[in-house]
Amino acid sequence: YAIADGPMGPFESRGVILQTDPAIGTGAGHHSVMHNPRSGKYYIIYHRRPIDSDVRDNRVTCIEEMHFDENGDILPVVMTHEGVAKDRL
Repeated sequence: YAIADGPMGPFESRGVILQTDPAIGTGAGHHSVMHNPRSGKYYIIYHRRPIDSDVRDNRVTCIEEMHFDENGDILPVVMTHEGVAKDRL
C-alpha cells in the first residue's frame, strides 16, 4: 500500500498488506476494510481461492483482523482458516 498527504500524491510505498499463502489459499484480492467503532478493531474482508482449486470463480470470502505498528502503519495480514471471533457492531 502507499500513503500521501493528498489524493494526488506524491505517494510513498509502505509494503504489501495481503498476499497469497500457498499453505492456505491463492489469489487473495478485491479487499475492503471495515472499522468497528465499538471495539476499535479494523478488519480486512477479501476473497481467495482454495489451494486445491484452479477454477477462476471458486472463491471463499474471508475476514481477518488488521494490526498496526507504533507509527500507525498497517502490518502484513496473516491468512488463517479460522477468520475472526465475533465482534458486535
